[in-house]
Amino acid sequence: VGGATAADLAITTTHTGTFTQGDTDDLYTIIVTNAGGSASSGTVTVVDTLPTGLTPIAISGAGWAANLGALTCTRSDALAAGATYPPIFVSVNVSASAPVSVTNIAAVSGGGDTNLSNNTASDVTTVNAAQAPAVITGTPSSIGATIATLNGTVNPNGQPATVRFEYGVTTNYGSIVSVAGTFTGTAAQTASANLTG
Repeated sequence: VGGATAADLAITTTHTGTFTQGDTDDLYTIIVTNAGGSASSGTVTVVDTLPTGLTPIAISGAGWAANLGALTCTRSDALAAGATYPPIFVSVNVSASAPVSVTNIAAVSGGGDTNLSNNTASDVTTVNAAQAPAVITGTPSSIGATIATLNGTVNPNGQPATVRFEYGVTTNYGSIVSVAGTFTGTAAQTASANLTG
């Protein structure tokens, strides 16, 4: 059977927006189209291969049976000639140390496909360097003979950030107090530490 009268499953993968080191919930979209002359038959399987630096957090698509651990989607309903299955969405987190360029690879198989030349697609994705966390030191409050509260704001700029205050009776400082926990997100957040003694 020639390719013109058989099922011919083609695949594409694209990404949405810009990726930046430390991002959460960035998105790839995978599309499977039947470019052949007849409907597909049997099980169709899509496998996504993420590059180092990206971690999958979700995979889904209407009518697809998705497996996050294997990054696969399958379905068995016939895809008519010239038609397209509903898209598959792959959500990822971007490592704070992800390289500046990564490539997502998606592949489709099955369905009676006779043309394997368009069964793999790649999407080269630029990863922007993360901005450093931004900090503003505020005015101390609750100052007493043996107590004080140090105040400031921190914008992690998408990077997990630990926060500490350096303080002292001169600008040589000499003492450090850490703020509990890790700051995340892209908004300015209040940070404070209580001193005693």
